[in-house]
Amino acid sequence: MKKRAIGLVTVGVTAALVLSGCGAANNAPAATGGTTTINVAYWPGPELTAMQAVVKKYNAGQGKTDHVSVNLTTFSTADMFNKELVDMSTKSSTLDMYYTASYLLGQHAPYLVPLTGVDTKALLASAVKGFSADGKFYAVPMDASFVGTIYRTDLMKTLLGDPAARQTFETISQKVVGKKLDPKPPAEWTWDDYLATGAYFTKKYNPNSPTEYGTILPAMNSAFSGMQWAGVLYSMGGSFTTKDGKQNFGTPQAKQAVELYATAIKDGIASPNSSQGNATSLNAALTSGSVAFEMQWHSSLAGFNDASAAPVTAGKVAIVAIPGGHKGHMHLQGLGINKYSKHIDAAKKFVNYLLTPAALDTYGNNGGIPPAPSYLNSTPALKPIGVLMRDDTESEPSIGKVDAYTVSTLIGNTLSNAWLGNEDPAAALTALQAALKKQAAG
Repeated sequence: MKKRAIGLVTVGVTAALVLSGCGAANNAPAATGGTTTINVAYWPGPELTAMQAVVKKYNAGQGKTDHVSVNLTTFSTADMFNKELVDMSTKSSTLDMYYTASYLLGQHAPYLVPLTGVDTKALLASAVKGFSADGKFYAVPMDASFVGTIYRTDLMKTLLGDPAARQTFETISQKVVGKKLDPKPPAEWTWDDYLATGAYFTKKYNPNSPTEYGTILPAMNSAFSGMQWAGVLYSMGGSFTTKDGKQNFGTPQAKQAVELYATAIKDGIASPNSSQGNATSLNAALTSGSVAFEMQWHSSLAGFNDASAAPVTAGKVAIVAIPGGHKGHMHLQGLGINKYSKHIDAAKKFVNYLLTPAALDTYGNNGGIPPAPSYLNSTPALKPIGVLMRDDTESEPSIGKVDAYTVSTLIGNTLSNAWLGNEDPAAALTALQAALKKQAAG
């Protein structure tokens, strides 16, 4: 989910805050005067604000033609997926549509209606794929998050434009990666360039560096660290699964992806704070001027460009795909229809509306990040992000019945010590494979 500060009403797992684009009450009947009311669960925060704008337009316009009215229901961030899972497992019909995510698709798909016969042309193909399993499309992707390399443009411009820096860079690269490299723009980096540039911006290797460290890594034990590492794995040509759907972590690419973290941290190129590298600490490292670049979710860009909160980086950051030449990680959040809803036909009408460029643009213009060309091509600032989403990202699949979120959690549990250089990468990957096997059997 997007790394944004969220202000919300605190509610318990059994209680929800029900909202609507037109202020419908909590106890609104399912059908009144020929209009069917559907209850739609949605994530709190900026995502909810964006969806409220969409619902307001729908209820005032197309909803009247469809004879459908939408109520939005939200829970606290800590309770959202737990509450939904309770409803799913008990076959509840209270919620007509569930908020879901690509990394939970393996867990949620059995409780969702496949969206057959819908028009997905308004979406990026990569987003449709991310919410598909076994050839079936299960949810409308309303938000997309991907991991890219976010870097200080001012520092890179100085490096690339300074002939005297080239010799220093060559010397450092020879020491760090065993060969002389020239400085390159981040969009052209290999992983060797990544390490060499990181070393150049580290005072240990370059006392004149404007930053203490070249980078910081998301190396703490968490599911989202697992997702970010997965982007490195995929960029190196690895994957979660083989072509026949079996786990695929016993590969040279998986070992190389672990070793990249260990090398950067043990060699002092990445900040020692990488061990606590969650979204907050990663972003603080860049905005404080401590590091020159980082692998981070693209939704962090807005915070880096806030002149009052981040004067060091405002107007001086850009994002490119992470190195490696293969696709990195993207995950999606959106809406699917409850298989046990009593209003499936009405929910399908709302789905058809959500899949229109008008609805997707409304969502984006009110704070969302829909994976829709109509929105992503609407401003020069968004176009590069749209290209990256289209060409350089994909969503990791479930492994059998183990959803991608659980896989990412197990990655964090078993690999975090190896990322820090405290455990043999091969042994850690063997432990990961064993944990996945146990999870699948349980």
